[in-house]
Amino acid sequence: MTPYEELNAAVEKLLEQTSRFVPMAFHLHSPASHDWGKRLHADKARNAKSRFEGAGVKAFLDELAPQFRIACVTDHMRVGYACELAKASLARKDIRVFPGMEVNCIIAPAVNQRLHLLVVFPPGKDAASIERIFAGAKGMPSDNDRTGQEEFNALPVTNST
Repeated sequence: MTPYEELNAAVEKLLEQTSRFVPMAFHLHSPASHDWGKRLHADKARNAKSRFEGAGVKAFLDELAPQFRIACVTDHMRVGYACELAKASLARKDIRVFPGMEVNCIIAPAVNQRLHLLVVFPPGKDAASIERIFAGAKGMPSDNDRTGQEEFNALPVTNST
């Protein structure tokens, strides 16, 4: 082995032991979010919802992949599109999407206090499984029927002894 090959092998071995920067985003919205494309400076053609509907899931992943290796898609009160993205990302090597939701939450009794909780799930999770967050919530529409502006009322846990 030449001195150059030895040096190159030593460098390669060191690279295997070093940390790597992985570009990630923990809170992204998709075209399914109620506030998608409302920013004044957004490129209207590039961000047109119609680009990303149906087969457009691939187009959305193609937009994300150059920027991020891992992305958590957390739309307001909706998870269906995020689950589609996550499932499609499993067939790719350049990006992994974790489905999630930004839950608009009211904590009783302080009704004027609102929180936005980010919940994130593994890429293989389906929307029906995630919908269990709202099990027992009166009046909460299904994922397809939500606008993203609904609020989840989190009632305090009381201990009756």
